[in-house]
Amino acid sequence: MGRTERRRLLLRRIGRLIHFLPRIVAFRRRKVRGYLFRSRLIRAYLSTHRVAKLQLGSAGNVMEGWLNTSLRPRSPRIVFLDVTEPFPFDDGVFDYIVSEHLIEHLPFNDGRFMLGECFRVLKAGGRIRVSTPDLAKVAGLVSQRDEKGASYVKWIASSFPADVPIGSAAMVVNNLFYNWGHRFLYDFAALKAALEETGFTGVTACEVGVSDDPALHGAEQHVGTSDLDEEMSSFEALAVEATRP
Repeated sequence: MGRTERRRLLLRRIGRLIHFLPRIVAFRRRKVRGYLFRSRLIRAYLSTHRVAKLQLGSAGNVMEGWLNTSLRPRSPRIVFLDVTEPFPFDDGVFDYIVSEHLIEHLPFNDGRFMLGECFRVLKAGGRIRVSTPDLAKVAGLVSQRDEKGASYVKWIASSFPADVPIGSAAMVVNNLFYNWGHRFLYDFAALKAALEETGFTGVTACEVGVSDDPALHGAEQHVGTSDLDEEMSSFEALAVEATRP
C-alpha cells in the first residue's frame, strides 16, 4: 500500500471516529448515570415485591410488577443493566425472568454468560422465559416455500422497506442475520442446549404469548399492534421456558 492510500485510509478512520464520537460519549454518560441510580431502584423494587420478576432488555416496554432493565433505558422506570456484565443482584433473588428478543443481539459466549447469570439470580424453582427469532423458521423461508413463509416475507418487506428493498426470502433471511444488531440466531435445539449447559431443566418450547404459568402468560410484548403484526411476529419467534432446579 502506497503512502497516498495509507493517508486516505487514515483519514477515513478519523472520519468514522469523529462521526461516532458523540454517540460514544452519550452512551458513556448514560452508563455512568445508570450505575449511579440503579442500586436505589433495585432496593426499592425488591423491598416492595414479594414475588420478584426481572425483565431483561425491556427497551421501552415497561411491564407492571416487574423490575424492568435495559442497556439503554428509555424511561425512569427502567433500570440500567448490561447483560454481558455480572448482574447487580445477590444469588437466588428472583422468581421469574423474561428475556424477549435480546439474546440474538449477543455473541454466543455472551449469551451463555447471560443465561448463567439468570440461573444464579433465580431462586430454586424459579422460571425463565426466553423468546428470540427461530433459526429453523428463518432457514425454512428459503427451503420451504409455504404460504405462511411467503406471507412473512411480504410482511417484512412492506414493514421495513429500507432494510429489505427486495421482497425475496434471501433478502429477508440475510436481514435477520445481519441487521438490527443480530449476532447469533438459535433454533430450539441450540437454545435448549445453552440453557441445559447453564443448569436449567425442563426446557420447553411454548406458543408465543402463551404459558401455563399466569406470571409468564402474555409476556411477549414484541407482537405489534395489528392482528397481522401479531401473527407474523408469532411466526418468526421461538419462545422457551425452563426452570432452575
